[in-house]
Amino acid sequence: MQLEEDRVRCSSCEPLLDAFVDADLDARRTGTVAAHLRSCTACEALRQRLRVVDALLVTASEREIGSDFTAAVMSAVRDLPAPQPPRRTWLLLAAFYLVGAWIVGVAAFALLRPSLAAGTRAIAGAAGSLTQGLAVGTHALLPIAPIALPAVAIVLAVDVLLFAALVFFYRRVRPRLTAYLTAPVEAL
Repeated sequence: MQLEEDRVRCSSCEPLLDAFVDADLDARRTGTVAAHLRSCTACEALRQRLRVVDALLVTASEREIGSDFTAAVMSAVRDLPAPQPPRRTWLLLAAFYLVGAWIVGVAAFALLRPSLAAGTRAIAGAAGSLTQGLAVGTHALLPIAPIALPAVAIVLAVDVLLFAALVFFYRRVRPRLTAYLTAPVEAL
């Protein structure tokens, strides 16, 4: 980094302050940085802080660590209670999944069939009477009923299977996997 001899900016001087404090700069750069420090109080304050940090590092003493330090730490860690993951209710997770799956399913049908979109708008916007809105919605859904009923049955079956697999994993596989992963190396 080339410094201008007549006017040095703080952004050019600050990276050199650590080397200046350690006396690792050449004579020309040392003179340039020293001249800047005489005229800039911010850089001089930074130099003073660096000198304090260096003095603290020089006077720091090493701590003696006992020969049983590792064993003591490992013993303390073994005595700590095992962390427990937060408990989530299965019903809440299943409800979120089912609501999301049905929203995606209805949106897909609405995009594929314009009559379904009209039916869902009629159901949602039935301000007059609920039965009239349901009648209009049912009438709009009748043309796709041969497709919709098997699709709904398949989605429900897949939902039940996925939920059963999830419960099986968390009740049976997860505890065994956790025990295997946390077992001491000697036990393996």
